[in-house]
Amino acid sequence: MVSSTSSAKPVLIVDDDEDTRAALACLLQTEGYATACADNGATALTLLRQEHLEPCMILLDLNMPVMDGATFRNIQRDDPRLAAVPVAVYSGVDDVAKAVDGLCVAHVFQKPLNLKTLVNVVRQHCGH
Repeated sequence: MVSSTSSAKPVLIVDDDEDTRAALACLLQTEGYATACADNGATALTLLRQEHLEPCMILLDLNMPVMDGATFRNIQRDDPRLAAVPVAVYSGVDDVAKAVDGLCVAHVFQKPLNLKTLVNVVRQHCGH
């Protein structure tokens, strides 16, 4: 699902928790960003490949059913069209930085998210 408040490329939010997706989308839309949402990595890949979604950034939960964040990131990195899209990973695991070691992500967030920092990271990659 893509929601637009501008004509710019959207931020893709990939999270299995519907409330988290909705809250992050609302926050980013309030800040002037278009958003797209997926409930797992497989759905996100479908949006990116079949719907030809071109996000300015991906916000990626690490732990999800169907396809987790690490699996998604590894597939994304192997796709020449998608590899350059920056990814920020977030998770509630104790050492999220260690959990994403080797995934080459732009930023790592520990849950609970610091929303001001998250918006600043999106600004770095998507403008405003």
